[in-house]
Amino acid sequence: MRRGVLPLAMSAVMVLGVALQAGSTFAQITSTNMEYDVTWTLDPRDYEAPLFQTTAFGARSVLAGMDFDGDGNKEFLFTTDETLAPEGPDPGFLEVYLFEADGDNSFSYVWHYRHTEGSNSLPPIGYGDIDADGLEEIYFGIPTINGDPNDVFIFEESAATGGSFPAAPSEVWAPRVDGSLDFRPSGFQLADVDGDGDVELLMTSRTSLARELVVAHYDGDLGSGFGNFVIEYELGEDDLGGGAVYDVTAVDYDGDGQMEIWVNTWDNWQMAVVEASGPDAYSLVLKLDSIYDFDDAGSFNSHDMFFQNIDDDPGLEAWFPMTDGYLYFLDDHSDVSSLTAADITPVLRWEGGQVARGASVGDLDNDGLWDIIVEAGGLINSPGCGACPGVHTGILADEENCLSTLNRNFKGRMGNPRANIYLASPATCAAGALAGEIVDVRKVMSHGR
Repeated sequence: MRRGVLPLAMSAVMVLGVALQAGSTFAQITSTNMEYDVTWTLDPRDYEAPLFQTTAFGARSVLAGMDFDGDGNKEFLFTTDETLAPEGPDPGFLEVYLFEADGDNSFSYVWHYRHTEGSNSLPPIGYGDIDADGLEEIYFGIPTINGDPNDVFIFEESAATGGSFPAAPSEVWAPRVDGSLDFRPSGFQLADVDGDGDVELLMTSRTSLARELVVAHYDGDLGSGFGNFVIEYELGEDDLGGGAVYDVTAVDYDGDGQMEIWVNTWDNWQMAVVEASGPDAYSLVLKLDSIYDFDDAGSFNSHDMFFQNIDDDPGLEAWFPMTDGYLYFLDDHSDVSSLTAADITPVLRWEGGQVARGASVGDLDNDGLWDIIVEAGGLINSPGCGACPGVHTGILADEENCLSTLNRNFKGRMGNPRANIYLASPATCAAGALAGEIVDVRKVMSHGR
């Protein structure tokens, strides 16, 4: 999107109410039609220099709910990548922003950092207090650029300035000193995984043919010039290869007192689970390798995976909204290493086979049931004729509905005889794109849109 509003109309947000049937080991998941109002949007054009001065605006990762300065007002972080915007430049500039609530449905700018060189790498963000000094840090991932191996940029809040963050990084880290290795951070988590009192930074890299998980702690006082990162564990391409890695989570899923690190590879539903057995001691205990081939399932939330105890028993359950358009469910188990592909169950598919590219979980309506909030988005492609005969650029899925300005229609016209194709005028198609369903264009025009 060229210097425009966040593309809310380009995707659908689905809210799923979750409950358990009595005596059943699987979740009953029901799609709801709850109505929500958009209470605030961010338009980059409303801000003056030096904010949002890129030629295009592509939002990436979002983290919310923190209160870094302790003033009782919640904040949220998000990253931008110019290359994600339609027709955005490549390379483009990467930025991270912090906004804070300043009233009812009102948010204001607090801080930002723009990297000085262009890139294109879906930058990850994270936050935590890795050196246990009571001051939070923001972590921002930058890929190797022109051989510069500094890929992790860390900003520590200052007690002297009321908890504000510096304009320049407090410290940078090169996980791989050799810049030719092209380390590309794609996911961050911070947690004391091995129970030794040190917070670890869990980091994935999506470098092609060199996917990695790196676990490290910090020895010393961050930003003082006298500390350094110490790598505790690494997992590489042999176990993570096949596709990009984005999502990483730390959790004690099986309740044995030993935390696990779950890493998803975007390769037909692939998951690696590493378990901590003591200080700085880790081992790969599970690898589920390409267990579903519906449509190359990958987890692309860019932050947490979703483990919750929804039925008040001792164990955790998990949900995985994937890019193949399916929601997968995992019931509780007493030993994570014994999981098999049969334990991962597809329980729901988004209408029309839409992909999941972001999700969260909580009880939005306070009814005692967990809600899974899924961004099940659409795609905006360049003009072309590939989709019309069903050659490329988004072949329709079974029972998927398409509203088109094609000049003729017949079974299988767009590549799938089990899809539904509706022909309409350009105005009706434009109205449908705004509404997310087939509507009467006169009703849209009557609302001044």
